[in-house]
Amino acid sequence: MKIFTTRGVIASGQALEAGSVYDVSEKDASTLIAMGKAREATAEDEAPACPPTPPAAKPKAKKVKPILEVVEDGTE
Repeated sequence: MKIFTTRGVIASGQALEAGSVYDVSEKDASTLIAMGKAREATAEDEAPACPPTPPAAKPKAKKVKPILEVVEDGTE
């Protein structure tokens, strides 16, 4: 039976992460559902999540040429 885990649990000797869909035995499924740590999975739970959007690229700083100012005061 497919279940959607609402908490991190261990079933049949395997760690199951919260928020994922797993196919477990009927016995394990009914136990976890009764404990409130899982619920029966729906088609929406099994659909792959949309891939995360990459963060917007930061604009690159423009290279600035140093400005050297020549000051002539007339004295040598």
